[in-house]
Amino acid sequence: MRKNLKLIIFLALLLIVALIFWQVPRTIKNQNETIGQLTGQEQGQISIIFNFGDDKKISLAYPYSDQLSTNLFTITESVAAKQAWTFNYADYSTMGRLITQINDKINGRDNKYWQYYINDILGQVGASQYMPKVGDQIEWRFETANF
Repeated sequence: MRKNLKLIIFLALLLIVALIFWQVPRTIKNQNETIGQLTGQEQGQISIIFNFGDDKKISLAYPYSDQLSTNLFTITESVAAKQAWTFNYADYSTMGRLITQINDKINGRDNKYWQYYINDILGQVGASQYMPKVGDQIEWRFETANF
């Protein structure tokens, strides 16, 4: 009788432990799915256009969330790396990082420079200081400077 009682207690404990190990991963999975759904709702994109000035434009959609806090310089550097473009910049203390070369277009040639526009408005700070917003249309133009 004592042996049976010990066996029943052992099996009950084993069952409880098994239920705990079965339930915990399901709870974590459900929490992760909820977090993923929230993140998906907050996720958006920005449009990035590279206008090389010789009738060559490349338009890309870049997945982006306002909560990422990624500046335009970092985004552009990432896109350039994925496109296997040469990418160079200069660091100015007051303006931040300014892009000086994308692919084969280098600032100063034919008095043209890389300038960015946000929703058709010329950027007012260096690319490293600008934080895009979901839905922005960013256009990098290699064009004659107005300065």
